[in-house]
Amino acid sequence: MSMKQVNIPSLPEKPLVSAVVTSYNYARFLTEALDSVFRQTWPNMELVIVDDGSTDGSRDLIAKAAENPPFPTQVILRDHAGQGAAWNAGFARARGEVVCFLDSDDAWHPEKVAEMVAFMKAVPGGGVYQHQLDDGHGNPCLGILRSGDFLAQWRECGRVNTALRHDLTVFFVPSSGLVWHRAVLDAVFPIPEEIAASPDSYLVYLGAALGPVLAFPKTLGMWRSHLENAGKSSRYGFRQYWVPVVMPLINRRLAEWGVPVALEHRPTAVLLEPLRQIRDALRRRNRKRMGLPPF
Repeated sequence: MSMKQVNIPSLPEKPLVSAVVTSYNYARFLTEALDSVFRQTWPNMELVIVDDGSTDGSRDLIAKAAENPPFPTQVILRDHAGQGAAWNAGFARARGEVVCFLDSDDAWHPEKVAEMVAFMKAVPGGGVYQHQLDDGHGNPCLGILRSGDFLAQWRECGRVNTALRHDLTVFFVPSSGLVWHRAVLDAVFPIPEEIAASPDSYLVYLGAALGPVLAFPKTLGMWRSHLENAGKSSRYGFRQYWVPVVMPLINRRLAEWGVPVALEHRPTAVLLEPLRQIRDALRRRNRKRMGLPPF
């Protein structure tokens, strides 16, 4: 079975950029998020707002924002079904060659889209594009932004232990700092609707299987850290949610694409790895003493 291949064409001179904002009970942050989209300096944009059943007044703020927007704006109001379903609804309406998702508790800098489009045109073919985010106080969201062909590194391992290989699994910022070529999203969507939170990781791992991860080191947005972030929730924590729900869905899609890689989470391997390294070192030393080639 051959691995899935996707043609990621060069962008046109002034690509249409679709901003997709998903909203759920973040009225206190929502206006700032929407304003940060409306203040973008890129001249060819559209906005798709998806409210996923908010009950805190968010829909009134959305209606007000959509009264006189600076560029085409669509509003989707739906019953609560989770962020994966909301992203599916937003992407289905988005028309852009470039698509950016913004969480309604985050915000972008005005030059975000313009700088990332320039970066995508200068370095084409990326499966995932990302830029740095800060926490609103000047602290970077991810200490080091990394670029690279992660698929090649995953294939060397075959099975990638997320508890051990942070170098191969912790390499991307949250969704508000990710930018996507439409060709990649066309290959990945729809997101399984079991993914009620943090669909960005699903897209990133699959996008990285279709092309390199390319990082622009400049800070172009704010990721707001607060107690209601999905990753800090006991319901949507890494071990409680990501490992049993999201990781198997990623593995299933990789298998469907013929990618010989699978993610796993084996914390005990963290304890056993030093012993394995000692064992291998002793084996190499003994083989050298016996005049045998390294194994």
